[in-house]
Amino acid sequence: MSLRKTGDPVRKIRQLDCIRLGIKPWAQRWLAPAVAAACILLATSGRMRAAEPVRRPAAAQVVAASISGPDLADSGTTVTLLGRFKVVSGSPARAEYQWTQTGGPALKLPAAVLTTNALRFRALEAGSYSFSLKVTMGSATDTATKVVEVHPKATNGPSPSASTSSPPPILAQIQVAPAVAQFHPNVDLMMKAKASGGAPNATYTYLWEQLAGSPVSPPNNDWTKPYIIFLRVQFIAGMTYKFRLTVSSGDQKGVAEATIVPQSPPQPKPPSGA
Repeated sequence: MSLRKTGDPVRKIRQLDCIRLGIKPWAQRWLAPAVAAACILLATSGRMRAAEPVRRPAAAQVVAASISGPDLADSGTTVTLLGRFKVVSGSPARAEYQWTQTGGPALKLPAAVLTTNALRFRALEAGSYSFSLKVTMGSATDTATKVVEVHPKATNGPSPSASTSSPPPILAQIQVAPAVAQFHPNVDLMMKAKASGGAPNATYTYLWEQLAGSPVSPPNNDWTKPYIIFLRVQFIAGMTYKFRLTVSSGDQKGVAEATIVPQSPPQPKPPSGA
């Protein structure tokens, strides 16, 4: 019986497959069932091979890690570092992070914080804080590093160098009354000390010395007052008198000098009509 005249669906499928293979209908009646089955197998396997996609080898997984965040910070502030990665080759997958502190004042960070992409810490001490971040994606890993310089926080008060610096020097001055050009032996002379500088709220001590001229002395021979008075009978007209004042406060001293040349006393006016 010819395959073309049968109503068997299986035989119809075999008939169609044999036709695709180029077997004439008149020859199908002479094919044994095993040969027909071989025809079907050949036709089916050919279609399967044609439908299979071309498989290419998967690219190797490669990632690049990086860290973003500030390079400088003040002590007492909170610093945030963000871990990032870039897939260089391969397919993206879930990334794992591992932070490690490699330098600087030791930080006590929870273990959970060290396995996230963001690392936050409060720098209570000044120093160089260095960190390492390892990013793992499948079989690929990469490491990035970061250093944060933490400086002491600036204050509004005086700097340590200003508070420990030496106080300003003592400035000593001598005031003479009357003016030197008007002084003559018939007039009393007063010399007064003026001082400034030194430590805040400094207490001054005074010491007067005579360096030149005929010896003179203040009342009670006291040369340690902030001012001294000399009586007019002590000086000689035309002679040079030189005095030194030393003002002290602690270890600091200020020195001033004054030179006085008494003028000749004025001559009495002749009587009128002489």
